[in-house]
Amino acid sequence: MAKPVNVFEWFKYRTFYADQFSRTSELVKLKRRHKLKISLGIPTLNEEKTIGIVVKKLRKELVKKQALLDEIVVIDSGSWDKTVKLAKKAGASVFLAEKVLDKKNIYRGKGENLWKSMHLMQGDIIVWLDADIKNIDKRMINGLVGPMLSNLDIVFVKGFFERIVKQGRKTVLSEGGRTTEILVRPFLNLFFPELAGFVQPLSGQVCGKRAVFERLKFYSGYGVEIGHLIDIQKRFGLNSMAQTFLGSLRHKNQSMEGLGRQAFGILQVLGKRLANEKIAKKVRLNTQFVRPIKVGKRFALVSDDNPEIERPQLNSNFAYRWNRLKSRIKKRFS
Repeated sequence: MAKPVNVFEWFKYRTFYADQFSRTSELVKLKRRHKLKISLGIPTLNEEKTIGIVVKKLRKELVKKQALLDEIVVIDSGSWDKTVKLAKKAGASVFLAEKVLDKKNIYRGKGENLWKSMHLMQGDIIVWLDADIKNIDKRMINGLVGPMLSNLDIVFVKGFFERIVKQGRKTVLSEGGRTTEILVRPFLNLFFPELAGFVQPLSGQVCGKRAVFERLKFYSGYGVEIGHLIDIQKRFGLNSMAQTFLGSLRHKNQSMEGLGRQAFGILQVLGKRLANEKIAKKVRLNTQFVRPIKVGKRFALVSDDNPEIERPQLNSNFAYRWNRLKSRIKKRFS
């Protein structure tokens, strides 16, 4: 068990700002010195408005101009718009999630895509970004990998940001993070107070060592982020974790209905992390998300089955281990 760390002290020396790592050339030097590869993974579902711009800009700046990233991989949940076509055109390696690893049990969700993307990427350091960022900039990558390249004791970095939203014709800064402030932050303060210093514990802008992610379980849906946060702290200690302010991000806001579904998935994971066997069984069985909606002038109850499926650690998956072994052999003799 890692030695307890005072969260206020942690916040002082493990909170960074993207402009501290603005010199990409210095990061490339550190990457080469440590003999590391860095992979960027982007999970998608119907992101035709932004995916092409995201891939094209990051590939130009961080693959071609300065080789901070070794690859950009897009893993898609089955988009019916032009996401796949535009991602390929922009230069990403694109894969369909249903054709990777477990092809028999197919689940849809962000966590499922992240789990499968690990099988596709070669990097020692894994970066994940949301696909819907409209003002993508290299500082977001620099800010995530910078703390890890500068301090090898850091194994995980969570990005946080100000959200830009439109109100009519005006563009304003929004607090956002409604699920965080109403559900997750109170929960963390009560049961996992050492994690209370994370500004945006549900942020999808993440960076970590492959060797860490290989040892974690992945939940298939929205619960993947909070599950990782809790498990990394428990296994590696708070001192091995950091966060970086990435500036202002412009991306989609969830509807209230979407937030309810998101919160339910997260609550399943939180319940499993706290539960004794009796409660855990109830959490596993109770996956129906029931909510009232208005239909015309009357109200009705509807329900969706939204289980957070638990994917096992990748270091126990034969196909993944075999793939990694082949990569090491190829690297050795190339």
